[in-house]
Amino acid sequence: MVHYQDEIAHGGQPTAFAVSVLDVKQPAVWEDNPEITEHWCLAHYLLDGHHKIYAAAQTNKPLNLVSFLAVDESLASEEEIKSALTYLT
Repeated sequence: MVHYQDEIAHGGQPTAFAVSVLDVKQPAVWEDNPEITEHWCLAHYLLDGHHKIYAAAQTNKPLNLVSFLAVDESLASEEEIKSALTYLT
């Protein structure tokens, strides 16, 4: 872990890897905006990079995250997944 803290402190930006799942559920109730009826949840499950993420948090510096969206395991429709990808890229 100290290795990653040193790397990040000296300008390095290591990469962590995750698998993501998009879940869109209804109904959702938002007091501030009653027109919103859905709740979108994009969950990232970290596969590799636990120590890198911890080191980045300890040094208050950014790191890279490569995430693979598991389309078949997501509860979202194909249209919702395409919509989410426009925001993520």
